[in-house]
Amino acid sequence: MLIFTAVPATAVLAGRRADHDALEQARAQKATTHVVPAVLVEPAPAVEAPDPYAGAEVVWVPARWTAPNGIHRTGDGLAPAEAGLGSTVPTWVDASGDFADPPPGHSQVAGTVFMAVTLAGLSLLALLIGAESVSHHLLERRRLNGWHAHWRAVAPRWTGHRT
Repeated sequence: MLIFTAVPATAVLAGRRADHDALEQARAQKATTHVVPAVLVEPAPAVEAPDPYAGAEVVWVPARWTAPNGIHRTGDGLAPAEAGLGSTVPTWVDASGDFADPPPGHSQVAGTVFMAVTLAGLSLLALLIGAESVSHHLLERRRLNGWHAHWRAVAPRWTGHRT
């Protein structure tokens, strides 16, 4: 009965906590990063073997942009394959103008929550099954030890053997 109540409750609590933490991380990252336009200083090369499952292919290309603090920066940025010279691509940067990962999107948050719910539920389920197995083993050992003690007391009366 505990499995049917504790596992779902733990999964829900883990999911709520993971959702809260992931959304807080996204908010914090949105507050510390900015999207700036980066201008490509070289054309983006074509992808030799496109991945049909990846969607739009992106490649690293030399680019220039202005950091939020007003300093002009240059470096490699991500751009769509075959983007032309002078193309503008949105780029996430931190306050100093260094490249940063974009904040997690809805699907990333949902994936994090799904993993937390799954791992919490399965972990508690494994723990409860393990505890049940250990307690079953200990109780079975106690029962057998009691049975052997009673048999040692009763056996001499039935068999005539004295120990």
